[in-house]
Amino acid sequence: MPPYLSGRRAEDFLHGANFAVDRATALAPDFFRDRGFDVGDVVHLDMELEWFRDMLSLLCPADLSLSGMSLFLAVSIG
Repeated sequence: MPPYLSGRRAEDFLHGANFAVDRATALAPDFFRDRGFDVGDVVHLDMELEWFRDMLSLLCPADLSLSGMSLFLAVSIG
């Protein structure tokens, strides 16, 4: 599947999208900074979920009923 960040149009995602990012974290960088760890400005799960919502809006701008006929697979590794 193509990476989400490489597409801009609905046609780019006809066969799905991959939201995975190397070194992404489940928690936002602020969580780590508050505990004395500097992880930089990494991609985190909230960002990936926002990208997913943006893609849904791109694919079904007027009506999200298409999502009822689609399969969404979310996997967290690591």
